[in-house]
Amino acid sequence: MNNFYIDIFSFFLKFCFLISRVRFFFFIPFCISNLQALELGIDVLQSRNFSDLKDKKVALLTNPSALDSKGKLTLDIFLENKVCQLKVILFPEHNGGFDDQKLEELKKKNISVYSTHTPTSRSPELEWFKDIDIVVSDMQEIGMRYYTYSTSMLYAMIKAFEANKDFLILDRPNPLGDYIGGPVMDKKYLNFLGPIAGEPVFHGMTIAEKANYVKNCGEDFEVKCTCGMEGCMHGVYCNGNSLKKGKLIVVKMKGWDRKKILTQFNSYANDNSISLSPHIQNIASIFDYAIISLSTLMNEGFIRFLKAVELPQMPERWFKYISVKVPLSEMLAEIEKDHFSALEGCTLKNIQYDNQNYLELLVNNFANTTPALISLLIMAQAQKWIAECDWDSFEKATPLAEKTPPSEKTDSKKMADLSDASKDNNVSVPERNPEKLTQDQQKILRKAKWDRLTRLQRDLVQKHTGDEEFINKLLEGELIDVNYFRDKWNQSAIDFRNKTKQYYLY
Repeated sequence: MNNFYIDIFSFFLKFCFLISRVRFFFFIPFCISNLQALELGIDVLQSRNFSDLKDKKVALLTNPSALDSKGKLTLDIFLENKVCQLKVILFPEHNGGFDDQKLEELKKKNISVYSTHTPTSRSPELEWFKDIDIVVSDMQEIGMRYYTYSTSMLYAMIKAFEANKDFLILDRPNPLGDYIGGPVMDKKYLNFLGPIAGEPVFHGMTIAEKANYVKNCGEDFEVKCTCGMEGCMHGVYCNGNSLKKGKLIVVKMKGWDRKKILTQFNSYANDNSISLSPHIQNIASIFDYAIISLSTLMNEGFIRFLKAVELPQMPERWFKYISVKVPLSEMLAEIEKDHFSALEGCTLKNIQYDNQNYLELLVNNFANTTPALISLLIMAQAQKWIAECDWDSFEKATPLAEKTPPSEKTDSKKMADLSDASKDNNVSVPERNPEKLTQDQQKILRKAKWDRLTRLQRDLVQKHTGDEEFINKLLEGELIDVNYFRDKWNQSAIDFRNKTKQYYLY
């Protein structure tokens, strides 16, 4: 009997040893796959020795943001390769970002150079493609709807298909991973800063996934511009069915994990230094832009109430600071009181420089932040404080009678009377205390602030925000219900993901 138990125990030990060995061998490839270095689309193309482009004449849409994992420009890689012939170079917004010396070098090589971002147009001309076989795109974008490189890519893809040319895109990471959220673009406001109906500010796709979605979703792609410029050709139109006729070739990345936020992007960004655009020169500034840009890009709407600034001591962090005209300690206290959890991962604090108040953004852990909600909180507080701190408007309230609808003229007159009273030494506005103003009076002041906008300024607000209901609340001087719009935008983001995830590549 004892031998029986010994045999059983011996068999058990051997079985455990065998299982451990099996798990070990399964574990090895698991570890290797997780440690696999990120290979960008341009890296993969090089590893294939440009086989996708063999003997083809190429038009390349690119800028200095396009580097391989060793930090070499995609443009230089194409110039040096012997497999395909670079005939045309297209540059997006910011003049491509290349210096004059680089442009002169290209001209000497008998390469045609065009800008896709001119005062009267945002897309390539068909004649630019007449002598080429394929259009290639390689640019780094940052996962935000109104960061225009992805729109430039879409316009180029559509024009390539119209010209019966193939379109090849070299994929790159979305630095924000799969984060998705923010106000969505209503169809009536479609524009160069938001060409896809229903797209949130943070879309959660790589640039090639966005191309894959637009090409294959079967929807019409139509963008009408409302800039009012004579001869404007900013808009494009392409029928959803005709988009399917063109051939889209995607050179996918290897080792990309969409759940990771920026950690892999860091691997090829030259120690956090990569030139994406004039005010986004490093990884930290991507964080800043994601959190602050929605509110600062609306600074025309707030009439410089919020404005992104560049302080001398931090020239590389354009979106790190916001100049404001409010008692920041009170503004931040209100945000932290009601939405403390929203600020997890970042810190907002009040600093002073040259006798000016600034709101400083410090991102501690981007993975724990909610950029769309923080932007919403800042905008909601700004809308409130427009009336409570902008006493210049208060003291100039007389013109309100000319701008206010008849139903509001009584309140407008009261505001004018208060304004006149403030100039009288014997009668003053009660200590300039906004709490002594009625809610209607504060609303009139907020509305007056927005009423001063020019049409172009109002367009700017509409083009960046895209949410008609939210825009109307601002323009009418209403206070912003943070919880309502947070829930609305979250649901819209879920709907957009459900609509687009079948076109994901990873």
